[in-house]
Amino acid sequence: MLILTVVATPKEGLAAELRQACADLETASADHEGLVSYTWHAKDDSGALTLVEVHENEASIFNHIQLADTSALGAAAAAFTDINLYGPSPSAEVRTLLGGFGDLTVHEKI
Repeated sequence: MLILTVVATPKEGLAAELRQACADLETASADHEGLVSYTWHAKDDSGALTLVEVHENEASIFNHIQLADTSALGAAAAAFTDINLYGPSPSAEVRTLLGGFGDLTVHEKI
């Protein structure tokens, strides 16, 4: 099991659009193979949202990114920060993929 968390900060004036993009992505991701859960919640009053994805394995991460239409999310977000991956030590490919969104911190399960 792998848990990925990301904080998405909205562009100025686009907090509602960011919330809607996250809600749409949550609905659209319901049938992604290996994606156990995709949820989001308000981080604070800034409009920033914490996205939480639970994946069965690395293949699920690749599958979800390939299938997900993140264009609305990307258009409304000014930044993706606090990117954390919890679980077994990820492959170099997963580190590279997730690191492409920003600084990735890995919390390996011991």
